[in-house]
Amino acid sequence: MNTYVRTNTKNKIMRTLYITLLLSLIGLQCISAQEKAKAFGIKFKGFVNYEMTYDSRQVVAARDGNVLLYPSPANEDPNGQDLNAVSQFNAFAITTRLQGVISGPDALGAKTTGMISGDFFGTANDKIGLFRLRQAFVKLSWEKSDLLIGKAWHPLFVTEVFPKVLSFGAGIPIYPLSRAPQLAYTLKGKQLSMTLALSAQQDFAALGPNGRSPSYLMNTGLPEINTRLVYKRDRLLMGAAAGFWKLKPRLETATGYQTKETVNGWLLNSFAKLSLKNTTIRGGYLYGSNMSQFFMFGGYGVSEVEEPTQTEHYSPTTASSLWADLDFRKGAVSIGVFGGYTQNHGADHEMAGTVYAMGANIDNYLRVAPRIAYTSGKVRIGLEAIYHIAAYGTPDEKYQVEDPNNVDALRVHTSVVYSF
Repeated sequence: MNTYVRTNTKNKIMRTLYITLLLSLIGLQCISAQEKAKAFGIKFKGFVNYEMTYDSRQVVAARDGNVLLYPSPANEDPNGQDLNAVSQFNAFAITTRLQGVISGPDALGAKTTGMISGDFFGTANDKIGLFRLRQAFVKLSWEKSDLLIGKAWHPLFVTEVFPKVLSFGAGIPIYPLSRAPQLAYTLKGKQLSMTLALSAQQDFAALGPNGRSPSYLMNTGLPEINTRLVYKRDRLLMGAAAGFWKLKPRLETATGYQTKETVNGWLLNSFAKLSLKNTTIRGGYLYGSNMSQFFMFGGYGVSEVEEPTQTEHYSPTTASSLWADLDFRKGAVSIGVFGGYTQNHGADHEMAGTVYAMGANIDNYLRVAPRIAYTSGKVRIGLEAIYHIAAYGTPDEKYQVEDPNNVDALRVHTSVVYSF
């Protein structure tokens, strides 16, 4: 009897130990699963943006006037009255944005992050108010390198140094604006980083015989090739970015013959930023050729036509720009001013046919835009005045603009932004 009791007691103890161990293992698995679940997720953020604009005259702009380019040229009626000397007003909420920041478990020995971002800007004037994809990418980060795959800011749009204007557009046509599908690899050093990227065109596409279209780059069978070098030390950041691409405007001539003619384009973007206690100074110089996909001056034109096939040969036009931005912040108030100048330089060859270029009849363009903003909690109220001058003239054979006449205008831009 005693032996039976002792055996039974021992068995109960063993069963208890087994059950305890089993429950512990199950608990550990649950904790591990919870940790893995916590390692993956998406956090939504963004803002509601209401904007109002007043222009002292008609302007060349996109999205019903939301994206300002330059003043419209003088256009006189039979009585000599300028038809474009008429003011205009509009209001928008189309830049309202929703963004999902994604975090996930490590992969391939790298930390993984991602983002999906969109707004209601549309991809054309007839699509205003429709939700569009701004960015969608995954980023793998190792100790000394990053790999970005997806749609993001174009490698030649330097996110560390660009004009901090309140109005939408980041200073175009003086500074390039573009987001693009890309594959970008970055080597990271203590103070120096270098990026090499292959990119395509999508929403921001080059001009050509069929208007703006990504097909001109697609039909070359080649991506844009871009590189960027950034140096950071203490409060100073400086660097340069360069890109090269080819466009094939046509697959066949007007008489039905196959054509393989292409035209090159390139851009050099040099930049710097100095961060002081309450003040940040940014600036840069850009020079390039055939840059219409960035909504900057330039493009290309038909420089020669072969008979009888009517095969077209092309020559690009070049342009340069210089800009600076001063931003002062004290408490809830920020005050800043953006100033920029861009110059058309024409082409190396005389044009013999159609020219596909932005601002082709403008010799130079100047913009000065002071701003002030007040932030309370998640609400920012901003006011920006944009004074700009376009020097319109007549392009010569090489599309260098002669006899320019200045046309100026003032835009008053107000915005109320609620961030979440």
